[in-house]
Amino acid sequence: MSHYLEMPHNGSYDLVSCINNEADATALYLILDAIIARAAKLTAVNLSAAVLKSGLGANPRYPVCINADGTTFYKTENLPRYTQQYVTEFLQRKHHRYVHFVKIEDSPTIGAAVAGLSLF
Repeated sequence: MSHYLEMPHNGSYDLVSCINNEADATALYLILDAIIARAAKLTAVNLSAAVLKSGLGANPRYPVCINADGTTFYKTENLPRYTQQYVTEFLQRKHHRYVHFVKIEDSPTIGAAVAGLSLF
């Protein structure tokens, strides 16, 4: 899906090579993009629930820090953009809660190391 959305004219992709006309190509693009948007909306709902439950983020000077991790999030075309858009629409505009997305390289490894060290 992501490859098709990134390069919808690349004939080496199976989804591109099986399309016979422009109308089908456009329809496929819109369907795949809608699937990504839906995934982003579900992701935003989960993130928003955690922020609202925490009670934090009401002050825009101290937003909740969200560490978005993983290749699925960053490599799926439009997923980060849509997720941030939905989080902003729901949390900031509707609930006046503020967040800041960060990307920390190797964060699962760092977290596991900190957790391991805390046992001593």
